[in-house]
Amino acid sequence: MIGLVYGALLPEVSESDQERNGLQISSSLFGLLGMILGFLIPDFFRPKAGMEPTFLPLQISMIVVAVVSMVLIIITTLKVKERPEFTQVDKPLPLGDALRFTFTSKSFLILVAQNFMSILMQALLLGMMFYLADYVLKMGTILILMCVFIPLIIGVPLTAVWRKRFGVVGAQQFLLLIAGIGLTLIAFVPNPLILLCLVAAGFGLSGPQTLTNVLFAQVADEDELRSGVRREGAFFGVNALITKPAQSVALALVPFVLEATKFVTRDANGGQIFLNQPPEAIFGIKVLMGLIPGIALIIGALLLRWYPLQGAYLEKVKAEILELHARKHAELGKTSSD
Repeated sequence: MIGLVYGALLPEVSESDQERNGLQISSSLFGLLGMILGFLIPDFFRPKAGMEPTFLPLQISMIVVAVVSMVLIIITTLKVKERPEFTQVDKPLPLGDALRFTFTSKSFLILVAQNFMSILMQALLLGMMFYLADYVLKMGTILILMCVFIPLIIGVPLTAVWRKRFGVVGAQQFLLLIAGIGLTLIAFVPNPLILLCLVAAGFGLSGPQTLTNVLFAQVADEDELRSGVRREGAFFGVNALITKPAQSVALALVPFVLEATKFVTRDANGGQIFLNQPPEAIFGIKVLMGLIPGIALIIGALLLRWYPLQGAYLEKVKAEILELHARKHAELGKTSSD
């Protein structure tokens, strides 16, 4: 819920894709810091081979993370304010009209379908990163994280270059394809080349990390012209509802594929982690870490082919939304003076 509200607030700050991209770059870089810590902290405190199988250190670390996160969120709510023309001039739509405008937006439906694929990819990567480190490459997780996150951090500011050259949706497709191809190759290349595939994937993931919210802002602009009301919150909320099953699909895929490929669990090995998995299980891990999320990203890039907010139509929407916001600001001024 916090992420939903935070994402919905950012598009209100500016109507310019260039400025939105710049703001999202800053947001993504700070968000990546949290994401990196989200990998490192569990890796430091999780049970490892040869250690006592207790989760108490991990549980304590999660409590500390929760308290720190709560404090930072409270500080944000006290400092950041919404634009008043969208909270005082706009009147909320009835529920029926709100649903109708949301589910008749072709731009939104295509974008949320692409985002479903990105969420599926993200859920699988988060779950399988440690498996790849422990069982396939048999190396520390930190090196694998570096191969993903260093290119990702480099790629985030470069999204401004790709956006200027290809447009927002074109840049998103370009980067999704890079990430998708890099991940797909993990299932087929020799183990020493997997790190190179992760480098390519990390660079490509800068697209969904940075440009997705810019695309949702375009969808909200188009919808405001149709409905007369600024409704980022509705789109981010419905997006979360529709894409949530992607996480459930990932949770179901992991045990299904691992069991089908004869993965030896800790319970089956007397409570100890079994590092020397059979070849079938190794391939299953590669499929979950690479092939399935890679194909999902490629499908997402292809879906954006039908995204309407491009070219002359996008320019028309941008011009009309500036006029509409100018009228709302003037109306707010009249209301305040009265």
